[in-house]
Amino acid sequence: MRTTAADDAVFVEPLAPAVGLEVRGVTPDALDDEHTAMLRDLWQVGGALLFRNCERPARCAALLGRVLGGDILTTVSATIPGSAEWAMVGADSTSPLPLACVVATKTGNLPALTLAGMEAAIDALRLTDSDMLSEAKHLHFAHSLDGPMLPVLHQHPLSNATILYPPPRRAAGKDSVALALVRMAEEPQFCYRHVWQPGDVLAWDPRAVRSKWDRTPTEGSAAFSVVRASSASQLPANAPEWEMPL
Repeated sequence: MRTTAADDAVFVEPLAPAVGLEVRGVTPDALDDEHTAMLRDLWQVGGALLFRNCERPARCAALLGRVLGGDILTTVSATIPGSAEWAMVGADSTSPLPLACVVATKTGNLPALTLAGMEAAIDALRLTDSDMLSEAKHLHFAHSLDGPMLPVLHQHPLSNATILYPPPRRAAGKDSVALALVRMAEEPQFCYRHVWQPGDVLAWDPRAVRSKWDRTPTEGSAAFSVVRASSASQLPANAPEWEMPL
């Protein structure tokens, strides 16, 4: 995708067939209204956005969180989202829904991160096994020992699309349909594995995209995350988003 033929053209390329878009020609710290609207549209389409070679990745990460939030106040945190196990925290309707996870790195010194598009998984299931999809509509599982029972299929609050929310392997037990969905969600056709480079900024929607680190990032890693915790959250008055440490 090329938005214009001028020197300021923006190019968009898929990271993988099922999830993610790389955006070139514009960075989140230099956006006009047209580019802001474009990124919000691309966010809905791709579920994840990658920007490379950002000179100020921490600032880009914070501003990208604001862009994707539709100018809703965001919570800025140094906590790295996700873990070494598959996670999709945005599908947990019992907690405030995070709009985006955004990670940036100055050095590229982070373990690889795999993203999996769960809307694409549902689309594939419609084509290949409608009977399994019908059975999945009635399945609910807890994702933690004391967590509530949550549906395997959930509705994205913005797009209203049906998203697969597979349970952890340990929670699936011996349920054949649940185990099949867990295996399906991890198939390479739905995944993108990101190997970090200096200046990378990667954002994903944790309500539609599962994530898994190759290994848990160490405390103090060169990472910066922005998560919308709730519409009432506010940035610290004495810490503008671009001054948050990377």
